Amino acid sequence: MIVVLPFVALGLVGWLLWGSLIHPADIVIALVLYTITGLGVTVGFHRGLTHGGYRAVRPVRIALAVAGR
Repeated sequence: MIVVLPFVALGLVGWLLWGSLIHPADIVIALVLYTITGLGVTVGFHRGLTHGGYRAVRPVRIALAVAGR
């Protein structure tokens, strides 16, 4: 229940609100922002700032840190 129910609820809400409050542009924006934030957290915070697993140039480090915020 704990794993499946939130996804079922999200699908139901999306289906009920499609066309009135949710449009294709909303889905695209959500996916783009999810990807940017995911890269910021995993690459920027986790690998770059926490472990120091790579050394990027300063603008890239700043951009990834901001994206993870």
